[in-house]
Amino acid sequence: MADLMKSKKDKVYHLEHNYRSKDHIVQFTNALFQCLMNYEKSSVPYASEDIVTIGKPEQQDKRILLC
Repeated sequence: MADLMKSKKDKVYHLEHNYRSKDHIVQFTNALFQCLMNYEKSSVPYASEDIVTIGKPEQQDKRILLC
């Protein structure tokens, strides 16, 4: 996958919205990938354009999450 993303001949599409998961799942996934992919010698970091948001209001959490 990393080699495919480095290729200059292929176009990369960034999917900005998740239309299926609840907001807390999307936020957790973004945080997880930021931790897993943004290490010192990473060849493919999780950049700001990779961060995903929810795509529709129904995905908003109706409850309060305590950390």
